[in-house]
Amino acid sequence: MNKKNIPLLRLLLLSFILLSTRAYSQTPLNWSLVAGTTSTGLDPITNNVAANTVRFDNAIFHMALAPDNTVYLSLWFSYLADRRIIKKIDANGITNTVAGTGVSGNGGDGGLATAATINPGDAIIDANGNIYFINGNTSLRKVDGSTGIISTLYTTPSGQLGSLTFAPDGNIYIGYEAGSKIKKLNLSTLAVTDIAGTGTSGFSGDGGLAINATFVNARDIVVNST
Repeated sequence: MNKKNIPLLRLLLLSFILLSTRAYSQTPLNWSLVAGTTSTGLDPITNNVAANTVRFDNAIFHMALAPDNTVYLSLWFSYLADRRIIKKIDANGITNTVAGTGVSGNGGDGGLATAATINPGDAIIDANGNIYFINGNTSLRKVDGSTGIISTLYTTPSGQLGSLTFAPDGNIYIGYEAGSKIKKLNLSTLAVTDIAGTGTSGFSGDGGLAINATFVNARDIVVNST
């Protein structure tokens, strides 16, 4: 993506919202229950069960749709530090844990993701089933789609990471929720470069280089294909 075009993310996001609103008003939608139930409560961590029979009690912190149409849920029970996990819902609606023991933390690199401690936030999944997720706002972690091994790709001591999205070249854009920046992670070299924002909160810089612009947080990012 041309750096000069990145400030237009504000306009692209607004256009997306408007177009989506028009589409919803013109096209009937069929809704179905994918995860959770209509009753409140918190069920134990379970595997190999129908996701729409499990009570999550408002614990679905983030959702992600994989290229194969499977659904991933980042669960973060705010009042229970032992329920931090990522669940996968397959095409048959069956849910299984793919990362986390349930215990809050940032450990387990080099081992199976299901034996790691995590604090999952925003997550994205590539065509190979690799899961990339923000851990506790301080690091970006990966679960290998083939081996199930977890690793940390990027860490920041500031605790400001908020959102992820894939770049057209397959690398990852990282939005800083409280740092007013967007960075790019090269998955081959793990090098991180500034893409947009000075780090200062504001609303300026249109028409100039994105790295010289100011904006208020980057809680979500959308990227076109060019």
